[in-house]
Amino acid sequence: MAAIDTYQFTQLSKENVHYLIPLFQRVFGITLTRDHLMTKYFSTLEGVSSLGYFALFEGSPVAFFGGFPSVIAYQEKVELAVQCGDVMTLEEHRGKGLFGELYKHVFALFQEKGVRFMWAFLNQDSEYAFTKKLNWKGEKRMKCFTIPVAAFPTEKLFRRTKVFEKYNQQWIRKKLSDRMLENKQVQSVDLAENVGVCRNKAYFDFKNYTPNFCIDVEGTAVWIKPLGGLLVGDMEVISQEQVLKTVDGLKRIAQKVGIDKIILQVSEENKLYHYLSPKYPSIDSWLIGYKNINSDFPLETLDLTYGDLDTF
Repeated sequence: MAAIDTYQFTQLSKENVHYLIPLFQRVFGITLTRDHLMTKYFSTLEGVSSLGYFALFEGSPVAFFGGFPSVIAYQEKVELAVQCGDVMTLEEHRGKGLFGELYKHVFALFQEKGVRFMWAFLNQDSEYAFTKKLNWKGEKRMKCFTIPVAAFPTEKLFRRTKVFEKYNQQWIRKKLSDRMLENKQVQSVDLAENVGVCRNKAYFDFKNYTPNFCIDVEGTAVWIKPLGGLLVGDMEVISQEQVLKTVDGLKRIAQKVGIDKIILQVSEENKLYHYLSPKYPSIDSWLIGYKNINSDFPLETLDLTYGDLDTF
């Protein structure tokens, strides 16, 4: 068995970003392009990028721990934070201490960049590792609403091949072009009460590496991604009546573009959760995990939505 000192550790850079391609393929079965990874990891926010470390064995990448900059707001203050993600290790190199060693490297890197705290959506696989091995905290979970829509699922059928998926995404955008909202900064989080992501123009520009966009639904701005369902990143919140009316409007839109379900995820802190719960059932989703470095914010109130996921 290889000892930890037989591995080399190197920071993510434009010269080695292609190392992520075989890792994603072998660990997650996902094929990504270098252009996509360049946009995701090197579109700077607050002048920060290149947040990640590789573990190499005999010159080849075998593990990675990444992060994405995020500006977090509370009341009238902001702090630089990092969302941790794309944490992966090839199966034959697991159980050898790479997770902890990579974490030491990224933690030092984040401190050097002035990051005040780290956060992540922790699934059933990562929750134990982060909370038990890295001593992260997490009190609240995301809640997932899956709302069925009576529609012929053309989006699901087209998604079977990349060529048809791309064509269908273009067709959906064209069908919804009259509803498109430019530079709309959708935010449901009450930043006077809770800690949340700062949704300014720079943030939405940073998130343009996936097919998400904002539309008008019954007079409400809604942030969507029509891939794998009509995914709702967030929406404006005024009242329960308005939220339920907006969901009804989203159902009609989903039918129009051949999508058979609406998926919306929000934290337990969010008003959307409380407004939707009386009518629609939800299930527990990711744990909202965080690690305080030197933040002054009450991180236990961290309020997030589906749109804050790095792949949204």
